[in-house]
Amino acid sequence: MKLEEKAPIIRDELLKLREQRGFQPYRSPAYANQKNLAPDVGSLGTDAGSWNVYYLYLHDLEFNDNCSKVPETIKIL
Repeated sequence: MKLEEKAPIIRDELLKLREQRGFQPYRSPAYANQKNLAPDVGSLGTDAGSWNVYYLYLHDLEFNDNCSKVPETIKIL
């Protein structure tokens, strides 16, 4: 099936995460803005820093604890 057809399953798992820890402010990679390099892993992704992410995978890292909370989403991906 296409990803779009599985969207309700992914959405349901995502909504169940709202009350849990694991979300963090989105940080864009420092290389995306060479003029304003941040002292940490990246620069703020939005002016207000209001975007949040729930990492499952990032580059070569797997966030096992996060993945275990969305098993159907992982199967779909």
